[in-house]
Amino acid sequence: MNSYNQKGVALISSLVILVVVLFFSISAMQSSRMNEGLSANYRNSTLALEAAEAGVSHVIKHMSTTYSYSTTPDCAVDGPTLFSESDVDFSATGTPSRTYNARLSCDGDDFYAYGEGFVFSGGDEVSRRNLKVEVEPARQEEDPRLLSGILAGGNVEVNGKSTIVGNVHANGDVDLKQLTDETVGSITASGTVKSKDLETHDPDVACETAVCAASGVDSVEIPPVVVSEFIGDFYDASGNVIPGEDVYVELDVVGGECDLNISGDQSEVLYYCAGDLNLSGSFNNTTIVADGNIDHGGSSNLGEKSDGEQPVDTLIAATGNIIMNGNDDSYAVFYANGSMTQNGNSELFGSIVVGQDVTRNGGIVFTDMDNVDNKYIPLIDIDGTMLSWVEVSST
Repeated sequence: MNSYNQKGVALISSLVILVVVLFFSISAMQSSRMNEGLSANYRNSTLALEAAEAGVSHVIKHMSTTYSYSTTPDCAVDGPTLFSESDVDFSATGTPSRTYNARLSCDGDDFYAYGEGFVFSGGDEVSRRNLKVEVEPARQEEDPRLLSGILAGGNVEVNGKSTIVGNVHANGDVDLKQLTDETVGSITASGTVKSKDLETHDPDVACETAVCAASGVDSVEIPPVVVSEFIGDFYDASGNVIPGEDVYVELDVVGGECDLNISGDQSEVLYYCAGDLNLSGSFNNTTIVADGNIDHGGSSNLGEKSDGEQPVDTLIAATGNIIMNGNDDSYAVFYANGSMTQNGNSELFGSIVVGQDVTRNGGIVFTDMDNVDNKYIPLIDIDGTMLSWVEVSST
């Protein structure tokens, strides 16, 4: 091969190498541009999500400043859109232009916060993300401890053959001498649960069909009876009874005691005794509060028989002790800072919540009922919360 042919081969080889290098260079440039585009898209999408989250935060802040525990949003009155703001600027120095829309809406009884975030470049929308968050506003609810069966700050002691349907808890000990086969529910104690008929069942067993018993569980804080929480609304700023108030009766105190004998539907009247109360009669649909002890005597029905259909509408509250001596059925929420003692043979339906002991000198027939309709059941504050989070759309 002469020198001219060798020079031709070298030229062709050089050209091939240049073409290959050029091909890889172009591929690298295209890949780099693609990565830059993907990176920009990811960044814009992230910025849009931040703007959408800011919209949801805007709604939650609006809820916290507009509503309170006692004043909650009302879908029936104000829905379906309770709050809305659009095109709120969310831009920051060195970032693309961003805005968000914020909205609080109702769907039935459920509340939803919507946040829609946008990112713009050169006046054009380049990314959008839309969030839907189910929220639960701050509110007040009936204290669930008042509707939890038998709850004692001290001991629960029943000395005869008993049937208990529902929940029993004592911060001390539970001593149930004899239980019938109809007994079902959860029986717990921070101390010891004792009964010759009681076996501890597997926690996975439904307590609606068996007895679930446990000792050494955590104590439960017993809410105290505070008289002012019941009667405070009936007084003006000067401490005088509001004129014309027809649902409040303050009983006369003689020698530190009051006497009350009533019958029939009391139409939600609240009776108050500023001392010990001697109570009798067959009645329902009322609230009775004593700043002392309540002694219920005689054979009388207390509350309206509900059979699980009609809600329990009677509340008996005492800063001292409650003593039940009757022999007929009693449907009520019994609530005391002291103890509750049952000497009669009446069946009890509803709940018993006391700061000290629950004692039954014979057997007891008790059915836990949380179907209660009484406007004086103490309320507790429930903080608002987010229940669920979902992205409904993005571009």
